[in-house]
Amino acid sequence: MRLKPLFIFIVLFTVSYSIFSQESSVATWYFGNYAGLNFANDTVVELIDGQLSTGEGCTVVSDPYSDTLLFYSDGRTVWNKWHEVIENGNALGGHSSSTQSVIAVPMPDHLYTYYLFTTDGHGGRTGYSSESNGTGYFSYSILDMSKNNGHGKVTQKQSILFLSSSEKVAAVQHCNGKDYWIVGHSLNDNKFHVYQLTGSGLSNAVITEIGTPHEYLLKSSGADSISGFSGVMKFSPDGTKIATCLITESLNKLGIVELFDFNNSTGELSNTLTIDSFLFPYGLSFSPNSKILYVSEQRWQSSRLLQLDVSSWDKNLIKASVYELFKGGVEDEYYLGQIQQALDGKLYVAKTFSNSFNDTSFLGVITSPNTLGSACGYLDRGVTLSDGHNSTAGLPNYVESDFFEPINAGDEDTVNVCLGDTVVLGGQPTGPDDVSYQWMPNISLSNDTVKNPIAFPDSSVWYQVTYSTVNGCVQRVDSVFLNVSAAEISLADKYEICEGDSITIGNIDNSPSWGTYLWLPSGQTTPFITISPDSSSLYTIVISSLDCKHYTDTVDSTFIWVHDAPTLEMRGNYAVCAGSDLIIGPEAIDSNYNYSWDPITYLSSNTVPNPLFHTNEHTTSLLDYTLTITDSNQCTVEDVIYIMIHPTPEVDAGKDQIIIKNTATDLMGIVSEYDMLYWNPEYLVDNKNAIETNTVPLSKSTLFSLTTITDSGCIAMDTVLIEVIEEPVIDLPKAFTPNGDGLNDLLTINRLVVNELEYWKIFDKWGNLIFETDNLTDGWDGTSKGVIQETGTYPYMLSGRFKAVDKDISVVKHGMVTLLR
Repeated sequence: MRLKPLFIFIVLFTVSYSIFSQESSVATWYFGNYAGLNFANDTVVELIDGQLSTGEGCTVVSDPYSDTLLFYSDGRTVWNKWHEVIENGNALGGHSSSTQSVIAVPMPDHLYTYYLFTTDGHGGRTGYSSESNGTGYFSYSILDMSKNNGHGKVTQKQSILFLSSSEKVAAVQHCNGKDYWIVGHSLNDNKFHVYQLTGSGLSNAVITEIGTPHEYLLKSSGADSISGFSGVMKFSPDGTKIATCLITESLNKLGIVELFDFNNSTGELSNTLTIDSFLFPYGLSFSPNSKILYVSEQRWQSSRLLQLDVSSWDKNLIKASVYELFKGGVEDEYYLGQIQQALDGKLYVAKTFSNSFNDTSFLGVITSPNTLGSACGYLDRGVTLSDGHNSTAGLPNYVESDFFEPINAGDEDTVNVCLGDTVVLGGQPTGPDDVSYQWMPNISLSNDTVKNPIAFPDSSVWYQVTYSTVNGCVQRVDSVFLNVSAAEISLADKYEICEGDSITIGNIDNSPSWGTYLWLPSGQTTPFITISPDSSSLYTIVISSLDCKHYTDTVDSTFIWVHDAPTLEMRGNYAVCAGSDLIIGPEAIDSNYNYSWDPITYLSSNTVPNPLFHTNEHTTSLLDYTLTITDSNQCTVEDVIYIMIHPTPEVDAGKDQIIIKNTATDLMGIVSEYDMLYWNPEYLVDNKNAIETNTVPLSKSTLFSLTTITDSGCIAMDTVLIEVIEEPVIDLPKAFTPNGDGLNDLLTINRLVVNELEYWKIFDKWGNLIFETDNLTDGWDGTSKGVIQETGTYPYMLSGRFKAVDKDISVVKHGMVTLLR
């Protein structure tokens, strides 16, 4: 069975570290030139929708909870599951010609946050690094896939960890089962830089100087001879070893594979084993059990795939164990590239640089990588790729501990057990032998620290097994439920239900499934039944012929009491004009019932039987409301009413007017919709039913109303005031006091029935003009050109115009105003 997160044990046990499987995060691959594979459903399915096209390294991450694609990257660009470039997801520091351009590592305690570690091509040497500005950096970027509604965002980009990096980067889970180690290697020295990623971020580097330097060599000819900057570096899945490929003499294609012990608690490397006699070693990968190493040589028409038994960790024994699984011939126009384990436990081998690409439309497959010799089942053309979707040298780079050998607590998630019987725990695969096992809880077990303990439970129980490497690092966890059954039934003396409802009684979990059952009076033969009786009844179950031979027949009975449902009679459906009030609800009301309306929109209350319904004037729609009634037995009944809200018409009787006495005017109405309309008072208009009509000559001010009625019976009304005046008047106060006390400081026109001011002029006693305006809102403050005027009397002239309906009248006013101080 597939490994599963044991969420139930989060409740049952206190777990201080993350021990849940991450294997589904490797379910999807994108690599090479638009190539892709999916391993999620125990089959290999080709994908042709990817946007990635690169010569070497890449990484892909699937959602660990759903197996669906999350994102993928070639180290330069990162795409989401919709194959969109993620916001700020360009220029990440990787390179299309970097062996391991990028690796994605989840940040502990930060769901959907990932660190993308990148390496530049050729260590950033001139001519190779235009894609990353020739930096040669080992750097990281931070990707938050929860941003942008799941479309993702790179929140931090190209943070440099060290300069002049080789093309190697690998990662593995920390011994604590929660954090991660990430390792890179600098150029022109023998330094491994190891970083711990925690929920708080990256630690300072643990630097170990060990092994052969990764460097460029310069030949006497003056030509660059590339060396250890290329080639793959990987952890063993159990997190205890590191292996790396180096080219030590490029012109003659000589190379080595170096192996190191890795302290998964401190991040330190030790115990170098140098295996030579390789020709251009490039790709490598450990087997799932971490005991076998596979190496690919990148040679034209003579590439080899080699198998090494590293279980002894003895240099001479390892060299003696080298087994050639494949060697290309002149007909094979390709190089072998990287080797990568997949979700199905097999190792896949990339092919690249074919002249015709005929052979790079295939991937090699090692079908049984834990097996030595030819029995490992190498297929040189194990997976076929479509035209235009070919392999290059690279395959996705992953956290290698995600591939450590799985374990099963049982062959099935649930195992049925008869009370008194025993069960051997541990399914297939059972996990490796050289690890420690811990079963919880440690009750009813023969031994809680062995791979296959014997359980003899007396009740149903969840068992969880965790196995750890020899250095105590937690690697895998799984669980199994033992469903302990006997000829037992648990029926209450009485069940109460409401009329029309159903109830399920019996062994709800359907156990033991090997018994025979008979329910009376219904005649059903299942461990549990779902019934909806019309009236109160007695039900009896008889259990017999159990395979659990320890028990005899069992009989049990229960009484099903059926309560009458409450009654509900609604008034019916409604139609109402927007903005009007309405009382809704049932005809009969019972104070012993609880009432609940849904929704509460436009209702005065949702817990009274007859709430007030009210909408604003602009609401128009068909609404439905459900009323649920609950009685004292918690029996319910519900009904639905519909309320059609008709629009209330919009009506505008026009702007108020001022006219001269005994003249007529136009009434100009505006109505959104109507079936009929009328003006009032009707005897003062020419046509009371016309939207636009004329008044008769008016001798006094009159308020007219325009009323409209729609075909739905909705009414609206508006009014307009026609003010009748004798003649237009314009006037000024007799005096004003501009002394700054806030009272009468400004002389303004205070009695005015004109539309516009032609002029207003004030003169001094010698006839000089000291104030002038044609603005109705202006006033005189008792100054002239900033000079305060004396107390006295000042003559003025006013001229205004009044525009009535059909007249344009000029109004002139002369007089004197007194200025007091």
